[in-house]
Amino acid sequence: MIGDIVKQTDSWPKNWILVLHDRYGSNSGFLSSLIKNRSQIYISDKPLKIPDDLEKLICSADVGIGLYQSNFKSAIEGKNLAFVGLSSGKLITYLRFGVPVITNEIGQMSDIIRDNKLGQVVTNVSEINPAEIEKIQNCRENCAEYFKEKFDFNRKANQLLEIVSDSIKENIDSNKIMAFNNDSEFHYSLSHTKQIEYYFNLARDIKNSKYYRLGHILYKPHLFIWNNKVTRFVKLVVKKYIRRKQF
Repeated sequence: MIGDIVKQTDSWPKNWILVLHDRYGSNSGFLSSLIKNRSQIYISDKPLKIPDDLEKLICSADVGIGLYQSNFKSAIEGKNLAFVGLSSGKLITYLRFGVPVITNEIGQMSDIIRDNKLGQVVTNVSEINPAEIEKIQNCRENCAEYFKEKFDFNRKANQLLEIVSDSIKENIDSNKIMAFNNDSEFHYSLSHTKQIEYYFNLARDIKNSKYYRLGHILYKPHLFIWNNKVTRFVKLVVKKYIRRKQF
């Protein structure tokens, strides 16, 4: 909904600006044509290596905007956008740095924002205006605290690593997985035990096949000193070879 957001800035006071950050840094041409002669809009087109690098950019903002709209032009632009919910890394990153958010109705995340006073849920882009943004500035502390209590992965990292370690040793403990999933205060969960068993067994079967071993040999790290074109060619040949065989 970037086009709608850009047009909305025409009604903003002159002392308010919109910063557009493209995570890949590859859409400068498109964004430049989109903003036309709007002097209140700035483009941040330098990609950053890790989310931590976004801190200065995000913390300088009064609000983080994340709107989603389905157009059903492809599989990923249909229900996948209509019910983004907790998979919106954009909104959760805003919360991590204590910046109030503005979003539309996208499922569970919208309810969380409303119920915990983390920003504003809008039904129309016209509701995004400086007057409303100023009202939600007192949400900043709520945002940082909610992320720390609910979304910070460090709370579950050790527990997950223990499960992964056991799984690699083919010692899948369903009780540990249930304990991980049953934490009602946390929003991460693992797939059903049977699904985990299936994927680990599949990986083991593939690993034992001669075609997997061939691919593993060709993908050894020391081979990456080759010219990039040669490496890509080898990868392509291996992929085509493996596709012709049955594991």
